[in-house]
Amino acid sequence: MAKKDEMTMQTIGSYAFLVGVLLALVVGFFGGFGIGQEVIFLTLGVLGLIVGLVNITEKEIVPFLVATVAIIMSLSSLSDVIKGLVATVKVEFIANIGTSIIATLNCLVVFVAPAAAVVALVAIWNMSKDQ
Repeated sequence: MAKKDEMTMQTIGSYAFLVGVLLALVVGFFGGFGIGQEVIFLTLGVLGLIVGLVNITEKEIVPFLVATVAIIMSLSSLSDVIKGLVATVKVEFIANIGTSIIATLNCLVVFVAPAAAVVALVAIWNMSKDQ
């Protein structure tokens, strides 16, 4: 019975990851389709929490945290670079593409950050209970 429950939780976590990435990409490039930014960010955050709680095993904590720190830093930096380019480009079409890319990068950060926070708290908890 525990094996079936474990598989179900893993499946939920996998779908949460897939939906979170797809939602971030679609909303970033095409907009929120009339849905408020708060609702979208809340949805991305909850999906990130689910991924962090369900998908990451104890042996995956360190690689996951390294990857999330790297992706959050790189996405944030890339977003700043693109903002600078958009500010200097006078062609509206290119500026619009840049704005869509920035929105997508920001949505990906909003999705990944809660997962990283949960896994980091689990890592701290594991270190503190061992001593």
